[in-house]
Amino acid sequence: MTPTAEGQLTQAGPVAAPAEGGDGWRTPSLVGLLAFLVAFAGSWIPSVWVDEVATIDMVGRPWPDMFDILRHVDAVHGAYYVLLHAWSEAFGLSPVSLRIPSAIAVGLVAAGTVVLGRTLAGARAGLVAGLVVLILPATTWAGEEARSSAFVMAASVWAAVALVGALRGRSRRWWAYGALVALTGVLFLQAFLVVLAHAVSLLWSRAGAQTWRRFGLAAGAAAVVVAPVAAFGLSQRGQVAWIQRPGADVVEAVLVRQWFGGSRVLGLAVWLAVGAIVLVPRLVPAVRSATPLSLLHLAVPWLLLPTALVVAVSVVSTPQYTPRYLRYGVVPVALLLGTGIAALRRTWMQVVAFCVIGLLSLPPYVAERGEHAKEGYDWSSAADAVSSHGADGDGVVFVPDDGAYQSPRRASEAYPAAFRGLADVGHDRSGRVGQVWADGVPEAAADAAMADLGTVWVLVEHKALAGESDAWLARHRAAGWTATLVYDGPRTDVYRLTSSS
Repeated sequence: MTPTAEGQLTQAGPVAAPAEGGDGWRTPSLVGLLAFLVAFAGSWIPSVWVDEVATIDMVGRPWPDMFDILRHVDAVHGAYYVLLHAWSEAFGLSPVSLRIPSAIAVGLVAAGTVVLGRTLAGARAGLVAGLVVLILPATTWAGEEARSSAFVMAASVWAAVALVGALRGRSRRWWAYGALVALTGVLFLQAFLVVLAHAVSLLWSRAGAQTWRRFGLAAGAAAVVVAPVAAFGLSQRGQVAWIQRPGADVVEAVLVRQWFGGSRVLGLAVWLAVGAIVLVPRLVPAVRSATPLSLLHLAVPWLLLPTALVVAVSVVSTPQYTPRYLRYGVVPVALLLGTGIAALRRTWMQVVAFCVIGLLSLPPYVAERGEHAKEGYDWSSAADAVSSHGADGDGVVFVPDDGAYQSPRRASEAYPAAFRGLADVGHDRSGRVGQVWADGVPEAAADAAMADLGTVWVLVEHKALAGESDAWLARHRAAGWTATLVYDGPRTDVYRLTSSS
């Protein structure tokens, strides 16, 4: 028996993986750069969707206005908005500009995965795990979202790096762990469940009393920081009222959509490999070898516990589960899979295994970068149609325009340049307090303004709000307007209305 850095006894022998890779930060940095490039590539193609419009709207406000609205809604995303607001002041509010920080965060995710993997299972395992995480659909999706998902991933990965370092006797890492796990929870409240996963990891690895005291202090301090966000989140819980209680399809949501972009083949291949790595001890010894915390001890609770808790709460109490909220757990998948690939005896076998995962990940990657990839939202195409055919002095109307988040008015908020020079006859200039989504003036006022125009461009939501849109068009056709369809998209139609008078 030999003493650890904390004075506890462990089995002696060549079981601990090297604390750091032989090349320092070179490999993590290069893998991180590659991950950034993979995430950024094509990120300018997809139309923004409703959540990204919320980001554009919030960070485009003056600082006092943004903080004022956070008192009413979206406080759980406040930290992310602060970061993006500062970014936007330097780099602008275009969708691609606001997606770049997420690609940078994915670079940090991949770099952190390399560090974790090589610390717990060796240099090659770390390298392969970093390459795996940068191609999995959950990561590539997060890297092109102007939302906090990639930031949450990055904070949780580096919190794990700090935890592993602290357990190896670097006592100052406990401060870093507390700060990073607090940042994880502040960025997204559900992600603070990773602390419980870490607690299970320590319990499983039979951590000593001193470790538990230090962990308790760090986690407790983090909880104090996260508490105000939790309080605001509780008071604003109506924001997630749209989430449905999980049904029978939750199994596919957890096993496929959450991680693999809906690719069942990729999901099956990964889960078969991960299952074998976890359940067959002799298959990949490296996942069990490191002390005082093995990769298996860290990865399995991180992978399973947050999702299990959120799904359970959603079934028995308030629905909280949606697949994209749990995608920060893709890192333990990559760690286990990457270590398994690195354990294959021949280099050519490792290359083939990685290429198989890469090829299976390619269709979801390409699909994520389609123009209408984000749940069919097509506001960029609708804006292009108006910009191409409209003329200065024409009017524009959005139907419906009652503050619904799916309203095509969001197209003008995401792509304002396309509507410049048009008379927005439905725009409510009275101002709005305590709400993210703009709404228009009453229909009678908009109709009166339309009467003075010869041509009006109308954007209608024909999918989620088809009833309101159809009724509006029918009423105006009956009033003598001629409607010509100019753009027919998966969610939005654009009509050119001309008056017969």
